[in-house]
Amino acid sequence: APLHASPPCVRPSHQRGITLIALLIAVTVVGILTAVAIPSYSEYTRRAARSDAQLTLQAAATWLERRYAECNTYTFINAATNPPCTTALAASSLPDELKKSPSGGGTQRYTVSVSALDAQSYTVQAVPLDSADKCGTMRILSTGVREATGTLGVNGCWRR
Repeated sequence: APLHASPPCVRPSHQRGITLIALLIAVTVVGILTAVAIPSYSEYTRRAARSDAQLTLQAAATWLERRYAECNTYTFINAATNPPCTTALAASSLPDELKKSPSGGGTQRYTVSVSALDAQSYTVQAVPLDSADKCGTMRILSTGVREATGTLGVNGCWRR
């Protein structure tokens, strides 16, 4: 009786695995998604850091306004002495939690300082540690005016 042998070239009807083309397509799709996602995420973290810096600037301005309400000047602080308001307040006298942003911990992204201080006015500024920040240095003046030195300008940086 003749043996029924299948030809050596016949493939099974159920192949398993992926082809090189399918693998290349998957890698390409992942690459495209990564190329879009990483810059978006970086900009999102910059905006979040910028918002935190703005809150820290406003907290520093509020701190200075409280000093003014106590002593009718920005350059003295009530040290609970008699007479009050005899302790000089220097531009570097901000509390430690208001000197950096984020103030609650984490990686510092901005340095906050009083850049100008006299009896009737002040300027509080936040300088970014990231040179790619589009707002640059943000400032609040004692008059309430907000400034930004970067390419986004005041409206782009302080709009929210």
